[in-house]
Amino acid sequence: MSAFFAIAALLVAGTVAFVVSPLLRTTGRRAFPSRSAANLAVYRGEHAALERERSAGRVAEAQYQQERRELERRMLDDVGPPVTPQCAAPSGAAERRTAIGMALVVVLAAGLVYAAVGNLRAIDPAPAPRQ
Repeated sequence: MSAFFAIAALLVAGTVAFVVSPLLRTTGRRAFPSRSAANLAVYRGEHAALERERSAGRVAEAQYQQERRELERRMLDDVGPPVTPQCAAPSGAAERRTAIGMALVVVLAAGLVYAAVGNLRAIDPAPAPRQ
């Protein structure tokens, strides 16, 4: 009977590790900037180039103003106005709490399924009494 419980515990531990490990893994997250952040970086580069052209005297003031307005219009069309986030990204502590909660759910679910479907007397090596 103890071998059965040892194997069952290993299976439950493997399931917990499979379910919880993505929540605890932090490397590789947020590796790529969002699309609007990348577009904003491009527009900043274009604005810096326009500023350099103006300071070098290659662009007249009226043309500079017109191109700057056009650049700002395209940026607002593409990126949109600045938005304040409604909720922050989950912190490491919140992810750990979620992982612990998921581990408990898996362990409790395994116990409840065994209690509902399993037969504890079927794994007992003692022979059943004759009637």
